[in-house]
Amino acid sequence: MGGKMFAVRYVADPFRRWVARWHGVRSQPRLPPPASAEKLLRIIQDDFNELQSRKFAAELRARYSELEDSEKIEILEIIAQQSDVERILTRFNDGPHGIKFLIDLRADVLRRLKSKPNLKALELCLKNLLSKWFDVGFLQFLQITWDSPASLLEKLIQYESVHPIHSWADLKNRLDCDRRCFAYFHSSMPHEPLIFIEVALTTGLSTDVQSLLDEKATAEPVENFDTAIFYSISNCQMGLAGIAFGNFLIKRVVEYFSAELPHIKQFATLSPIPGFRHWLNANLESVAKVVTEDPATFDDRTKNLVMDACAQYLTTPSPDARRALNPVTHFHLSNGAKIERINWKSDISASGIKQSLGLMVNYKYELSEIEKNMKAYIKNADFAISVDVKRMRQRSLYR
Repeated sequence: MGGKMFAVRYVADPFRRWVARWHGVRSQPRLPPPASAEKLLRIIQDDFNELQSRKFAAELRARYSELEDSEKIEILEIIAQQSDVERILTRFNDGPHGIKFLIDLRADVLRRLKSKPNLKALELCLKNLLSKWFDVGFLQFLQITWDSPASLLEKLIQYESVHPIHSWADLKNRLDCDRRCFAYFHSSMPHEPLIFIEVALTTGLSTDVQSLLDEKATAEPVENFDTAIFYSISNCQMGLAGIAFGNFLIKRVVEYFSAELPHIKQFATLSPIPGFRHWLNANLESVAKVVTEDPATFDDRTKNLVMDACAQYLTTPSPDARRALNPVTHFHLSNGAKIERINWKSDISASGIKQSLGLMVNYKYELSEIEKNMKAYIKNADFAISVDVKRMRQRSLYR
């Protein structure tokens, strides 16, 4: 008893309260003893029995999801207060589910950062650890097909974040012979994709997502196509946010086509334009006031005003002038792409109308220009822009 009190005396007040609750000061403890809080205490203090400490860490890891929200916050704050945070976190990494637990733990921290800024150091420590463990050299690049395990296909439906998959028929269409889907995996999470990309084989640049997702369209032989359109990239693990996978995935997909389908010579995206409508309302009142809810009712003049304004938006820098204001634009420019073309009525879904009045953009990856574009953007914030987009921007700026 004396040893336990001696140990608790050296812990922050929130931790003492937490241990007390677990030892029956509260009339109805939420979980049965032995207390997970006491296990965490031993993890923090025990420098002499690492094997036992890792065992305690595994038990606490298994019980974390059962805790109430306030108790999770106290656990996170206790870890964040320690001088050896990285050592504590690595002890949670033992066992088959250790890395997934730390990914989910960082996701939990990220959700709370706004209200709990004192967790920022813990978040950065988790990010640094995960960045090392998820270096692209440790990842496995795999193609996902209709013959992949059903449990994996269900993950695609669950994690698709750009164009929701509405049915198994919808998914099967996206995995047809003129479509491709690729993902990165980690050996510690072989059944959990980290990020995946959906690709459509086409002739020339695609102008609208409706035709790409049309389940009634007839699939053609791959020999008929010359272009690979990246129309959806979905990050699957919130806890890996900010850890670069997408740029490596795009490059790896280009390598795949160059080796397996060398007649595919053109690589581009068909990308959403999140934030455009909000920016338009806030910055170009003269254009916003003539815009209705339904782009189908726009006359040619209104259409041109909106298209030109979109070109201005996509080429607008962030307030610090170091990157593109639009996050999708920043992602593709930092990977060496060019803003090639803005497409009218490209996504006429409710979400497409809401975020960008139905517009989408093609970012083009010209293999001979990627390195030059990437360096110019990262070093000088120089945007690679097609002649047409540049002309549209100029019209909007000087109108």
